[in-house]
Amino acid sequence: MFIFESRFHAYIPFLVVTVLFLASWYAMKQKYLPKRLFNLVWNSLQLFILIGMGFSAFVMMYRSDLPVIKDATFDFSFWHVQFGVVFITMLFYHFLSRWMFYLQQAKYLTKSPKKKN
Repeated sequence: MFIFESRFHAYIPFLVVTVLFLASWYAMKQKYLPKRLFNLVWNSLQLFILIGMGFSAFVMMYRSDLPVIKDATFDFSFWHVQFGVVFITMLFYHFLSRWMFYLQQAKYLTKSPKKKN
């Protein structure tokens, strides 16, 4: 089915994040979920995923220097990539959900100031 086989399955975290985000976004729009809670959950998840990516990158960088990590059988590169896919997907939906806010800011910042008489 694919041209090449990979041990990284990008479609699984992409689909999970997409379904969860769209379901929670729909619940927020239908007033079942408060907007503050929606923002808190998704911003917190982005922070935790970013920390996970940073931790796994740190471990991969210093794996050969630290004897405790050197013999670990845990595959840090796999989880670093999976965290990256989740983070990019969440970042995409975060940007889309705030698109109008970005446009309003751009319009406000590029508006020429009014002259006082």
